[in-house]
Amino acid sequence: MKKQNQGISLISLIITIIVIIIIGAVVIFSGMGTPEKAQLSAIISDMDNVQTAVDQAYYGFYTEKSVAGEVWTKSQFYEAVATGETSRENLKGVGIVPISDSSMVKMTLPKYEGRSWGVAVEDIDDHTRVGSVVLLPGYETDGKIYATLLDVQNDGRDTESMDNAISKVNNQNVVSNLELSYQNGYAVGVLKITSGGDEQLKKMVVEELKKQPDLTVEFETFEELCNILGVSEDVVLNSLRLNSISMTNAKEIGKFQRDDKIFCYGIPESTGEIKLENIITKESKSIFLLELSQYVINIEMKNGLSYWFSLRKLENGSYADVNEDYEVVIKINGTQRYSGTAKNKLNYFYNYASELSRGDVMEVDIEAVIDGNVVTFKGICMLGIPG
Repeated sequence: MKKQNQGISLISLIITIIVIIIIGAVVIFSGMGTPEKAQLSAIISDMDNVQTAVDQAYYGFYTEKSVAGEVWTKSQFYEAVATGETSRENLKGVGIVPISDSSMVKMTLPKYEGRSWGVAVEDIDDHTRVGSVVLLPGYETDGKIYATLLDVQNDGRDTESMDNAISKVNNQNVVSNLELSYQNGYAVGVLKITSGGDEQLKKMVVEELKKQPDLTVEFETFEELCNILGVSEDVVLNSLRLNSISMTNAKEIGKFQRDDKIFCYGIPESTGEIKLENIITKESKSIFLLELSQYVINIEMKNGLSYWFSLRKLENGSYADVNEDYEVVIKINGTQRYSGTAKNKLNYFYNYASELSRGDVMEVDIEAVIDGNVVTFKGICMLGIPG
């Protein structure tokens, strides 16, 4: 009887050990996915909070415009919420719009390295509808990607669907508000830099450079790129901004940045369309000229610096320097510096603003009178000193 009890006890011990091993294995294997699941849970929670904040801003702005008797589309409302833009004519209703620092969303957006938040302003797919908050790129776990709350409801999306959503990101709002006008013989373009646009610009530049087949250096971030170049981020960003805009059908005279604006001056080469384009975001503005001004005050600029001005006359479809005398009034930064005859073809700014240093900003007003014609130039330049 005693041996039988010992046999039972031994069997019970073996069974207990096996059960413990099985339980331990289950705990180990189930625990292997715990960090990823915890991260996904946190992202879903943040996604829900951002969606709630966006919807609250939407309903607030919707109420405001409804009371005012204005009729907006759902797409326009959500784009306004994401960008802070309140002029309907500037709302394009295309793709996924990044949530900018000037948005109407009243919360600090959660930050994830290498990811950003956007709002769909059109139906992209079954998981991305108008008003959907989108994490770009989405979070991937177990072969599924989660970028919207509809992804959560539908057990995620695949890589192809995520790539399609990312391709719909409308970066025209990254650097926006291009203005183009024709003033006194000049095509004047102004690009206003939106708050927070630099981060999106950095990402776009890195993505574009990495597509270059002949690029041999390797980098994943804008910071790494600047380190390779050996130049600070501010210097690279300023260069990118200045070189991001171009003017077609006009001879570009000068381009420089002041605060949150970039100014671009150009003299039209013929009548017809003049186009100002942000070559990075593909945003553009056009004006159409039926005739050119008979005279134009030409500002000679190099690298954004102004050296001299001259008067030019339209002859045989192009502008040529006027060599005869003319009367001129020059104001710099609101103060009249000269009134009399301009006897030289080239009038150096430094002669009229000797107390300024190279690179100082000048608000320039020039009025020239020749053959009964009054020719004016009003603009902002930066002083250059020859030599």
